[in-house]
Amino acid sequence: MDVLTVNSTGMNALLHTLNELPFEMRRELEPAALRAMGNVIKKLAQGKAPVGNPTDYWYDHTPGGLRRNIAVRIKKARSNLDETEGFVYVKRDAFYAHMVEFGHWILTPRKRRHKETVRAKRENARVRFVAPRPFMRPAVDEGRVPGFVAAGRVAEKKLPGVLRKVVA
Repeated sequence: MDVLTVNSTGMNALLHTLNELPFEMRRELEPAALRAMGNVIKKLAQGKAPVGNPTDYWYDHTPGGLRRNIAVRIKKARSNLDETEGFVYVKRDAFYAHMVEFGHWILTPRKRRHKETVRAKRENARVRFVAPRPFMRPAVDEGRVPGFVAAGRVAEKKLPGVLRKVVA
């Protein structure tokens, strides 16, 4: 019985190895490998996502919404010309994710007076910058190597089954 060995070091070697496979095999292996890699990055991002204090919110808010809304999506290739794509993203419920990741300006409320001029209103406004608290970028940086390891393991597990399907 012949044994198929796949050795790859780094992203370019892994992509080259997958591109050499027939389309039927790639269609089965790539989504599983990308999902494994995406799940590694998702777990790291969820661990780094800040969680607010429930007493800090003026509306009914459950802490950890940003953490719960990090997800992985895989778009399978439909033909030999398409590529399988994987995304780690934040769902719409956490619409404020980009403000947490990159920071933002905030205009704090001020007292209203009846006979203020426009200039006085501008002077009373307090503007400050809320510092960024990155969670996605560090997760991607830290998750590259473990993600490739996880993708390689999944591809190694699925490869014999895919070979049986393609050969049969």
